[in-house]
Amino acid sequence: MIDGKSAVLLPLTRRGRNTKIHAVVDALGNPVKLHLTPGNVNDCVGAVEGLSGITLSGSVVLGGNAYGTAEIRNYIESNGASYCIPPQIQYNRTLGMRFSSLQGEARC
Repeated sequence: MIDGKSAVLLPLTRRGRNTKIHAVVDALGNPVKLHLTPGNVNDCVGAVEGLSGITLSGSVVLGGNAYGTAEIRNYIESNGASYCIPPQIQYNRTLGMRFSSLQGEARC
């Protein structure tokens, strides 16, 4: 309860109330950090916050195309790491090509 009012922690979406759990894991798949976001928010929102506080230098960050924004890629590179994340569809359209033609079937 906040200021005498009930706090709604789970946002209402078309399918009811839900949350997304984003996990940062090490090379063995062990969780290093968990980050919660509302279910009605895009996956890329809060990704930089989820990666903050973790030493990225010298590592390779893997992720799905939902995490392929320029902001996230720049954050990873500015922290001395590389990434294997396909660009988002909007980025592909800007380049006028598909990711598979850029990376050889999206292999990193």
